[in-house]
Amino acid sequence: MHPDHENISLEPGESFRSFHWETSVDQITLHGGVKASPQAVITPKQSKGVGHLWHFHRAHEITCFTRGSGKRFVGDDINDFTCGEIVYLAPNLPHCWKAQGKSSGYSIQFERNQNAPLKTLPELSSIMPLLRQDPLGIVFDRTVTKQVLPLMQRLSQSSALQRLSCFLEIVDCLSTQPKNKWRTLSQNIFQLDQTDPAIAHIQKIIDYVIDHCDQDLTLDDIAQQFHISTSSLCRHVRKFTGKSFNQLVIELRLCQIKIKLVESNENVSAIAWAAGFNNLSSFNYLFKKNIGMTPKAYRQQYHNV
Repeated sequence: MHPDHENISLEPGESFRSFHWETSVDQITLHGGVKASPQAVITPKQSKGVGHLWHFHRAHEITCFTRGSGKRFVGDDINDFTCGEIVYLAPNLPHCWKAQGKSSGYSIQFERNQNAPLKTLPELSSIMPLLRQDPLGIVFDRTVTKQVLPLMQRLSQSSALQRLSCFLEIVDCLSTQPKNKWRTLSQNIFQLDQTDPAIAHIQKIIDYVIDHCDQDLTLDDIAQQFHISTSSLCRHVRKFTGKSFNQLVIELRLCQIKIKLVESNENVSAIAWAAGFNNLSSFNYLFKKNIGMTPKAYRQQYHNV
């Protein structure tokens, strides 16, 4: 399994995949589907997860972190996240989660293509906006989590018809939420070809930029390090993230700074410097331009809660 394109396989008796993790999204526990007999016990299966890597897959996904915080990347949306958010991802939408420290949560993945088991359920075809055709991400209000998370937890301990029943309740609950209970996470439509030979290479580049955004990253240096021309690098970064290389680096740094502003009392200029900004005036301008307020105002709105 290549980290750039996640191949999601189903166990016998499954029409969708569900799993949870207890410390990190790179170590997941898969939930079983059907018991061999009423007395049988389904043994959870350990597997390697790729949620911490920039990747995409052809399945729909519903994910909820129950512990942890960090950076969330969904399509062209780069933002911080905290536990308690339900996120829906449409097929082939690039995404990853970069948690700070330990995390835990639940995830469900299902397909609706021609050969998928759920294709035989016509009731699912009317679900909107969850199964909308444009590949966008959705984050739901935390009040929705109170309804859906117990169902995700119950699903992880169920099998056969009980498992399917939980899944249908989850999908029905999310798809019937009013518009004031959710918002989209990505503005660009990504037409990604799973056979594109550039995907594996650009995935490594994007993961590197994400993990080293606080360093002095230049287009020329990255191009040289990964043996790619600057023009190709610019073209691929825009194709797969919806942003220019410079804008990607800026938004990654700003996301990191937003987390620090909320979680610490450290001086704003020190936070900006540690994130890779060496010009305070430029940082203040970019922060207000991208976030819509000054760093001080952003911190204050959380500290006043």
